[in-house]
Amino acid sequence: MVKLQHIGVTLFIRYCTCVLINIRPFQRAILQAHNYYRRVETAANMQNMVWDNYLAARAAQWSETCYFEHQRRGLGENLAYFTSTGRPLPPRTVVQRSMGLWAAEKRLWRWSTSCGAACHFTQLIWASTNRVGCSLSYCNFLRVGASSTQRNAMYFACFYNPPYVGRRGRRSVKQTSREEYLGLLRERHEGA
Repeated sequence: MVKLQHIGVTLFIRYCTCVLINIRPFQRAILQAHNYYRRVETAANMQNMVWDNYLAARAAQWSETCYFEHQRRGLGENLAYFTSTGRPLPPRTVVQRSMGLWAAEKRLWRWSTSCGAACHFTQLIWASTNRVGCSLSYCNFLRVGASSTQRNAMYFACFYNPPYVGRRGRRSVKQTSREEYLGLLRERHEGA
């Protein structure tokens, strides 16, 4: 932190450093985890997830801002961060815990007008989503919302396309979920 004084006003400026962590060694594991959780959901129209370098680059641009907030710019997003008072968590641990937390939201999932408390899980298993790219950044200061700051944070972001929310045509989650759900029921009924 730097202290500046000018004309009787004292300003404190934090040096926010961000270090982009190489997660290439974990790309395959990230894809395997996504596809595992997706296989558990027996949707007839479930697509396998593939890695997308463009989405990874977009996720990196976002995680490097050290701002924990969804940007909502037409892509699906899952975000997570972990802080430590000592050494930062190892990248593998951050990736595993993030994926596990998102998947654990399954017990909170309900058919409704929104994803409610299970938005991460919903994006993780959304049947028509087929591309993902992720990024991990170390932030010595992570801005969380408008008024909070966390220190020593590992910030993991995955971007998805097509997203389950924010599709062109402005369909709501309820409409899209209902359409996909009814399609599933039809396919199961016709297959029986």
